[in-house]
Amino acid sequence: MEIEGTGRATFCIGDSIILRTKNKYESYYWFNISNPDSMLSDNNFYVAASSGSYSVLVKDKWGCESIADYYKITVLILNNTLSIQYDASNKIVDFDTVNLSQRTCFPITIYNVSNREFILDDVFLKHNIEFSIPQGQFPYDIGSGDSMNLMICYRPLHLSLDRDTIVINDTCSPHIIPLKGIGGSNIYISKAKNKNCDADLMFETLDLVSDEYFDKVRVYPNPASGIIKLEAIVITNNKPQINAFLYNATGIKKKVGIVSSMMNTDFKGKKLLKFDINFDIIDVESGIYFIELSIGGQLRAYQVSIIK
Repeated sequence: MEIEGTGRATFCIGDSIILRTKNKYESYYWFNISNPDSMLSDNNFYVAASSGSYSVLVKDKWGCESIADYYKITVLILNNTLSIQYDASNKIVDFDTVNLSQRTCFPITIYNVSNREFILDDVFLKHNIEFSIPQGQFPYDIGSGDSMNLMICYRPLHLSLDRDTIVINDTCSPHIIPLKGIGGSNIYISKAKNKNCDADLMFETLDLVSDEYFDKVRVYPNPASGIIKLEAIVITNNKPQINAFLYNATGIKKKVGIVSSMMNTDFKGKKLLKFDINFDIIDVESGIYFIELSIGGQLRAYQVSIIK
């Protein structure tokens, strides 16, 4: 019998991890193996906040008992290594309004407040569609007391409010940075040649001509450890060629996606194509990777993290 942990097994003071059994039982006796006579909890889970090796004695409905392999927890007497500063009056990186198809970048400053160096190579962007993080910035070695400017970019694709979230892992707890931007219309003025007879014309962008594909794409789990799934629903009147590849941060192809299912359907007068793609990553090392999805020759990239 095994214990499952929800959270990190190594964390700093003030954090915790939830331990629970995979299956349900009639009774539970949680204990630290250093003091097995002291019951910590009789629930189906236990919240551990201190160092130790934990186990549980369970009994099923037939009265049979079993003891789980111990689960080791290490609590560090440390603080976070990084301090992150940005114009955050509302605790959010706000790009305000950016014209359609235009790209603007915004820096956030990351300080190393510890007495040891820190290599920044693990920055996670949840959606990675309108917002992006140029990968040429990584890895970055931040010395003790030094800082770096991490550039975050925004390129709106629609006249709408866009949001995303950056997660930067640290020694104790991750830094979570919300992003916000608004896609604004472009204004074009055509000057009249004859001021007496003609009038100036003003054109305003109402929206971009949308791609035929890439209506809804979901990549999960992220982070992943054993398999990555990509689900997509696209608008199309034909049967496009679909390919997907997994690349590492240096652009080396590691895996080819396997299309596991494909289905055509109609919705509100539109022809939709739904398909799933799987990546077996059992033999892929931990790190930041990118999925390149090609539909009918059009390309999109999606960032994923693999943690073993």
